[in-house]
Amino acid sequence: MNIVKWYKNRSFQFKLVIGYLVLALIPMLCVTWYSYGKTRNVLLTEAYQSAEQEAERIEKNFSTMVEPYETILEVLYVDQMLSGYLFQDYSNDSYEDMFYYIDKKLSEICLMNAGIYKICFYSNNETLPQDNYYFYSMQDLDRRECVLTFDAIGETVFCGTSRDGKAFHMNRLMNFYPQGGMKGVLSLQIENQQIQPLLETINSTDEIYLVDQKGYILAASEPEMAGLPIRTRMPEEDLEQKAQIEFERDGISKIGNIQSGVFGTKILVISDKETVLKDAKAVSRRMMFLILCSAAMVFLCIICYTRWISMRVQEVVYAAKRMGQGEFDYRLENMGEDEIGQIGLAFNQLSDQIQELIRENYEKKIRIQTSELNLLQEQINPHFLYNALAVISALAMREGGKQTMQAVKNLSSFYRISLNKGKQVLSIQEEVELLQSYLKIQQMRFRDSVQVEYEIAREVLTYRTIKLLLQPLVENAIHHARKEEEVLHIAVRIQKEERDVVFQVTDDGCGIEAEKLIKLRSSLRRSEEGYGLRNVANRVRLAYGEDYGVRIESQEGYGTTVSVRIPVNE
Repeated sequence: MNIVKWYKNRSFQFKLVIGYLVLALIPMLCVTWYSYGKTRNVLLTEAYQSAEQEAERIEKNFSTMVEPYETILEVLYVDQMLSGYLFQDYSNDSYEDMFYYIDKKLSEICLMNAGIYKICFYSNNETLPQDNYYFYSMQDLDRRECVLTFDAIGETVFCGTSRDGKAFHMNRLMNFYPQGGMKGVLSLQIENQQIQPLLETINSTDEIYLVDQKGYILAASEPEMAGLPIRTRMPEEDLEQKAQIEFERDGISKIGNIQSGVFGTKILVISDKETVLKDAKAVSRRMMFLILCSAAMVFLCIICYTRWISMRVQEVVYAAKRMGQGEFDYRLENMGEDEIGQIGLAFNQLSDQIQELIRENYEKKIRIQTSELNLLQEQINPHFLYNALAVISALAMREGGKQTMQAVKNLSSFYRISLNKGKQVLSIQEEVELLQSYLKIQQMRFRDSVQVEYEIAREVLTYRTIKLLLQPLVENAIHHARKEEEVLHIAVRIQKEERDVVFQVTDDGCGIEAEKLIKLRSSLRRSEEGYGLRNVANRVRLAYGEDYGVRIESQEGYGTTVSVRIPVNE
């Protein structure tokens, strides 16, 4: 699951590269694996066939070589005179004629067949002289040779090397008596050099073994192996039939072929499997090298291609981020006509639609804000007019025409500035003049009980603000903060703080109870209808946004400070 999540979070180019590499490498690897498998099978088949052909060649040559010697043994076996000399009792007879006959006959045979080391007889005839050249006692016959010879029941048997390692023995039982009793063994010994060359192979790594019926090595490509059981070189059960063989020796895999030979022998040709397959591995390594080179070239091509594609995708992503940051007028250019180009076209269309919706929404919002601001303004103008007329009416009843005339003049000046030809915005200097006109009317009513001080930075006078911002603040202080028979001091401050203008009205009146202050602050944060502070707070939010508004600080018995913050508007 983590791998899937990790892969999903990778870049589009990374996914393209991985995808293309997988699609490119899988066929290459499949071809390599298939080629290696086919090459391996072909080489193994050729190795088995080569081993079989080698075994057949050796068997044929071996059969051809021993055929004359088998004929000699057959001739000697049927020689009646020889048999007569061999089973004759020499207790009282001379054996000079026998020696002459046997020496002459065997010498002629050896002279005509250079490969014969010697011919001898193993007999139980105790009267037969044992010269240890032609004649030997049966007790002198090797036990393994004896077993092989007697098990052959009159057939020629190939018994392996002599004790001195100079010759190979071919034995056959001799019938000494007319009754058919087996009384001796005829042994023909072939020089080792006649057989050993037959076991030599073209491939120096191959192992050649000539094995007898009992599973002993008669001869081998390594002469020192002669006389050892074949089980020391391979599983003995594989000798049961002619077949292809495969086994493991000392951790090394071996393969070969078994061929049945004459006299019950078997010929084994064994090869190192790893050596046979070295060509397949070499082919595989070459193919892997080619694959790596091809993969490198493919990788570079994929990188270039995916980079070109991903750059176009990144352009779309970048455009989407720009739009997310509020740049709705950002457009994609020259994206083409493919799927990515269509996405770019759709993005531009979406950008146009968003801009149109924003424009319509903005205009609608402006109209609503203007309507609401006008409505609030219309609410405050009659309110002020009502209060001003009440003051003038009181003055007229109390003092007569001069002060009444001055009050009407101040009222006229107030409305001249506030109406401003229907405009809702005026300079801060005009806002201050409007406040002064209002205070002149109020001072006619309250005389010296209300005193106002001004602390206004010169740089702010040219800045613009919505009208009737200060007057409601001062009016609120006069009506709610004034104590009976005490002078109310009001300080009006206008300062610039970074990119904002702060209007501040401070009085030393009765202050506001903590509980009422909480409720008042809460009402100012809500868009509630009303006059005075709520009206100012609503108009400020409508005109400048939710980040601006009215703030009240008060302590019961010590006075109140009302602050209004608006952005600099030059």
